[in-house]
Amino acid sequence: MQRLFITLICLIPSLCFAKTANYKVIDEGGSGPFSAIAATETSLSDYVIYRPKQLSAGQNPSPKLPVMVFANGGCMDTSYPFEHMLSDIASHGYLVIALGKMQNSLDDRPLNKASNSMIPHAIDWITAQSANPLSEFYQSANLEKIAIAGQSCGGAQLLATGADKRVCSYLMFNV
Repeated sequence: MQRLFITLICLIPSLCFAKTANYKVIDEGGSGPFSAIAATETSLSDYVIYRPKQLSAGQNPSPKLPVMVFANGGCMDTSYPFEHMLSDIASHGYLVIALGKMQNSLDDRPLNKASNSMIPHAIDWITAQSANPLSEFYQSANLEKIAIAGQSCGGAQLLATGADKRVCSYLMFNV
């Protein structure tokens, strides 16, 4: 019964593969060789994906992009204070998945605590998208190069989820 439900749900494309709902360009796409965007994906709406605007998914040879999951200070569900840095990282050929919905200002929505479980969920999502031929992210992520990064309390969140065997690097930022 559960498999039937999942099969039926997958008939609704936006639930099974990534589709950009909206995006913005920060600092003219960053300083790297790949013009970056900050995007909201329909299948991961509580996160911001900072990524090169043009993904070469499905092309041969296709460069696979390292992945970084970012958790904010205060364990808050926002990456807005760090969007310039995260966009610039993406412009150098990374997929950055940040906890929290996209914002245009820090006070445009109430902020909430981001749960630790959002970090492995982001890794699950990019793993599934990278394997799905219908996804824009198909074969775009280097799943052997996944990092977790966090600032302040976000650093504590990465420690709480750091035993995940899929993660190879950890970055903690404190001021």
